[in-house]
Amino acid sequence: MKITTHLDQEHAQKLTQIQQQTNQDIAGAIQTAIDAYYQQLQPLHKNAIDIFEDVGFIACGKAETRDRPNGELR
Repeated sequence: MKITTHLDQEHAQKLTQIQQQTNQDIAGAIQTAIDAYYQQLQPLHKNAIDIFEDVGFIACGKAETRDRPNGELR
């Protein structure tokens, strides 16, 4: 698809900086931006395990304590 657009000075400078830092041409930078925006708009179709892995969750649990003088479980 061919796209013709005009950018204001601020966005033109941002695009130039993106190109310089990523070594992408204009088409590549725009495609990357579209992909990132598209991902943000997608509903989360993840189960709990996938979400925990994404945020770096390790584990949690519940254990009985041995806080009685004779060592009995609560």
